[in-house]
Amino acid sequence: MKVLKVVFIVSFLLCCAGCGIVGNLASERTSEKKVSAEYNLRAARHKKILVYVYSKKKPGRDSAVMGEYLTRAINARIALMAINPKKTAVVSYAQAQNSGTVSETEKPLPANLAKTFGADAVMIVEITKYNLSAITGSSFYSGLLQSKATLYNSAGQAIWPMSGFGKNSTVGFDVESSGSDEAMKRLANATAHCIVRNLYNCPKNRFKIFEETAGAGMESW
Repeated sequence: MKVLKVVFIVSFLLCCAGCGIVGNLASERTSEKKVSAEYNLRAARHKKILVYVYSKKKPGRDSAVMGEYLTRAINARIALMAINPKKTAVVSYAQAQNSGTVSETEKPLPANLAKTFGADAVMIVEITKYNLSAITGSSFYSGLLQSKATLYNSAGQAIWPMSGFGKNSTVGFDVESSGSDEAMKRLANATAHCIVRNLYNCPKNRFKIFEETAGAGMESW
């Protein structure tokens, strides 16, 4: 009888361990699933990429700072996630500003930018709506940033999205407690993610982020 009890206990423990292993494997497989790139920057093997951010609205200090933060955020995410930095260079925000050819309120011709900076890929991002508001009676902020991004080749032809109409994104939050500067950086980083995630095979469990307020395609995720 004792032998049967021992056999039963050992069998039960092995079964539980097996279920745990299966569960872990299932979890790992889920984390390994990826959303295929709409345009694979790494596979395209561009030699130099320029990111240009502008807004048609009347320029102000906050808009200028947001343009800088968004440019730097997109540059950083492209370098980290979407390219091989040893084979592809990203024009820095400082380099673009020092050239004296960048206007933050006008959309330039992509081919002209490509020629000026020796880039074979130019990403133009238009800030279509931006709002940062202090919450009355507190030091908290709410924010919203809408943008439209298009990637062009050196000839000025749209290569992502192919339509040339741009990829829209909307991010925002109701409360940010770390001040206006951190609120702007949060909007910039969230927007950069929503743009660049389409340019590499992004892990599915990282594709969607909290700051997204537009849920296009959520049903299929």
